[in-house]
Amino acid sequence: MKKNNKKNICNAIFFLFIVGITFYLLLKDQEMPLIIDSIRRANTFYIVLGFAAVIFFVCCEAVIIHYMMRKLHSPTRVRSCIKYSFIGFFFSCITPSATGGQPAQLYYMKQDKANLGVASLVLLEVTIAYKSILIILGMMVLTIKKKIVFHYLGKNVYFLYFGIVMNIVVVLWLAMLIFRTKTVRKLAYKLISFFASRKIIKDKEKTVRKTDTAFSRYNEGALFLNSNKKIMVNVFLITFVQRIAMFLVTYFVYRSFGLSEYGVVDIVALQSAISIAVDMLPLPGGIGVSENLFLIIFRKIFKGSLIMPGMLLSRGISYYGLLIISAIIMIVVQIRYNYRTNKA
Repeated sequence: MKKNNKKNICNAIFFLFIVGITFYLLLKDQEMPLIIDSIRRANTFYIVLGFAAVIFFVCCEAVIIHYMMRKLHSPTRVRSCIKYSFIGFFFSCITPSATGGQPAQLYYMKQDKANLGVASLVLLEVTIAYKSILIILGMMVLTIKKKIVFHYLGKNVYFLYFGIVMNIVVVLWLAMLIFRTKTVRKLAYKLISFFASRKIIKDKEKTVRKTDTAFSRYNEGALFLNSNKKIMVNVFLITFVQRIAMFLVTYFVYRSFGLSEYGVVDIVALQSAISIAVDMLPLPGGIGVSENLFLIIFRKIFKGSLIMPGMLLSRGISYYGLLIISAIIMIVVQIRYNYRTNKA
């Protein structure tokens, strides 16, 4: 646990460093009074809708976790699932490529005595659905809204291609982990033998036993899902709505400035292109790249001096604002766990 704490502190420091550098470069030549005045004049109703959309986004993941845990005969309270979702978002935000989210969720699920085998499978399915929907949205953007995307992305469209390809690779690998367990297990045995021969793995037999247990759980889950395909269909539908909700934040910010020339589909398509482009980058939340792509893509859409306030509000709600909310929930949860542990 101490090792994990040190790692989390390092990730937090790196995150704050990247944020500091990003906003220094973005704002150093800007007239802050004008930006602040534009933000103040934004329509509060649409800003509230933006925050409601990001809360809905997190709660959708909670609904999926609750739904799948119940279907896999390991029911968990909705309140607990909401907690896991906020914790996952917090750690995903401060770790490169969002790698810290699910391990943190599993840790707190373990504290709540949840079935870790089932929980691991559920979170794996959540990742597959999440990334699959990004791929589908990417394909839709490149077909339905190809003209507007190519017009505003320009040469940056290669970021979009990169995001789609990398997500396809990840989804195929995760699918193999569930539905081609034997093949992946053989590969895992070879890797264990390789690392054991070089003394990197000290207890080979123990590692093999843990690997067998994990793959047995994945295999059981795969058998269940194969016979209950409706579950994954429902998960994909919820995930699709979840992703659209997050992309709507930029549309609500756009409307908050009294702008209406572009429709909701155009704004959502462009914002989804940004999200797909930065999804697999080794940066926490795509910091730096997301902000710059927003300024490039939406410069002609958020007219005049509204582009910088638009970016600050959009990212402020969908990323930094939700990060702060998640951090507060994370602190409260940890205090309660510490109190419960000390009392025990």
